[in-house]
Amino acid sequence: MELKREHVEWLSLVRYQSDLAENQAKEPEPLNAVSISTIHDAVESMLSLIAEAHQVATSSKDFAKLFDTVSARIKTQGGDLSGHRSAMIALNNARVGFKHHGNQSNKQTIGRHIANGLNFLADAAEQGLDTAFAEVSLLGFVRDPKVCEYIRRADDCSSGAAEERTLAFQYLRLGFETLVQGYQQSKSYYPGTPLITTKPSLLPSVFDIRDHGGRVGEKTFEWLENLDSWVKILVLGIDVQEYTFFLAYTPAVWMLSGGQAMFYWRPGSDLSDDVFRRCRQFVVESAIRLGRRDFAYDARNASQSLPEDQRYTSEISFVMVRDENGLLTPPEDYGDVTSGEETSQ
Repeated sequence: MELKREHVEWLSLVRYQSDLAENQAKEPEPLNAVSISTIHDAVESMLSLIAEAHQVATSSKDFAKLFDTVSARIKTQGGDLSGHRSAMIALNNARVGFKHHGNQSNKQTIGRHIANGLNFLADAAEQGLDTAFAEVSLLGFVRDPKVCEYIRRADDCSSGAAEERTLAFQYLRLGFETLVQGYQQSKSYYPGTPLITTKPSLLPSVFDIRDHGGRVGEKTFEWLENLDSWVKILVLGIDVQEYTFFLAYTPAVWMLSGGQAMFYWRPGSDLSDDVFRRCRQFVVESAIRLGRRDFAYDARNASQSLPEDQRYTSEISFVMVRDENGLLTPPEDYGDVTSGEETSQ
């Protein structure tokens, strides 16, 4: 069956919920207990989606009745979801126990519920929506159009010969670099001065450092560049374990001044489907994570909205003093302790 656009988006949300549940289940106890509610939401949402796609009335909000209604409909289409019933009822009971009574399942039980939920979602999508759940795209949640396009190009090349598969991994690397660079550049004090940086302004080039510091200066610069790249990953909250895997199986890339990209592949690279899927998932999840509560900040543009007599103030300082409780607070003559430096236009 051909899904409507709203149903495709709905299915993507279910896929996102299931991925989120898997990640939550990996958290230490008792934080992993939240995954029970998330995977249950994904299962219930899938049942509701199938019911709507097949125009099946589901007046009752009872989970078991919803499952039976959808299961009966699937059976008329030649499918059979009844084998999942006992596991899904058990999942529902675990969710009720956690949500309403604070009962927390142990790690093994949570893992079993997650596995059962994922198995159901795969069969339900296949039988109820004629869609492979593993192939449901999350690209609709990736905000940067360039990152989306690189991932699509990677997908197009991923099933080809060795040369095309190499290109697929290069596109994934470009997608990730574009993602991080775009996030960093969208938040700046001034052009070329991002909020997220460890580098001083007017940093000399590696060639200038080499001329003045020789081999020692060059290697010190290389060391600091590596530290800067890792600090950036940590600051952005990117999954370091998956990033390390991504680095191991994708080529190193250098962005040249003319806009070209140069790749360096290590010998014996693994271009298998499993590795590609894991690297692709890392890029997509990183993009979704950075897209949450994202914002753009440009201090220079913000200053242009100020009254003209305040527009060119480069620094404003305020002084606070300790009160009788030892806490910092503005002094009584607060209005007289501010100062600003005016710069010429």
